[in-house]
Amino acid sequence: MTDMSEEISSCRPKEGAHRAHAWRPRGLLPPPATADQHALPLAYLKARRALLAKMRRRQAAVFSCAGCDGRCCTARHNRMRVTPLEAVHIARYLTRIFRRTPAARAATEDRIQESIERFSLKKTEAPQAYTCPFFRAADHVCTLPATVKPIGCLAFNPNLEGNCAMDPLFFLPAHQAAKAARAGPAWPIPVAVLAELARQTPNANYQ
Repeated sequence: MTDMSEEISSCRPKEGAHRAHAWRPRGLLPPPATADQHALPLAYLKARRALLAKMRRRQAAVFSCAGCDGRCCTARHNRMRVTPLEAVHIARYLTRIFRRTPAARAATEDRIQESIERFSLKKTEAPQAYTCPFFRAADHVCTLPATVKPIGCLAFNPNLEGNCAMDPLFFLPAHQAAKAARAGPAWPIPVAVLAELARQTPNANYQ
């Protein structure tokens, strides 16, 4: 299988993004709780923390995402897939949010389902172009906190030429830890997350 790091086209940050204001990827949804990471493999969590630290250093020293229009999250460039463990991580976090804020469930499910239908996404590891349902186009931000968002998204950063690209040295350690901890196919984010939400909450009306 071709590595995901080789399949995402590079893109250029929006004019106005600059190194003076390093990105702080907090997300718009509440931060995760300890319960969201309960029983997740320690090697996976350590690899994610190391990746996040590297990402922040890169963006502070090289080129910030501040001011970017988020095109890497849209169908123009996005082919991101997540491993089963990443889907578990995201779905566990969302399930807790839904329990605390029931109204968030319908809105989140609708966005995920809309992305699946609009881009005809399938349960396949083949690259599929789509706009991520967790991308908020109004202000060009990811609504997931950085400690939850997919490994591939964290590893997709500006480089010295001012283009954005996947850095395998950042991506592979965390990606391999996730694959080693839970085997299975890597699907598009909306497909994988919806399937895991259905598994975690079998009485919910997921399609």
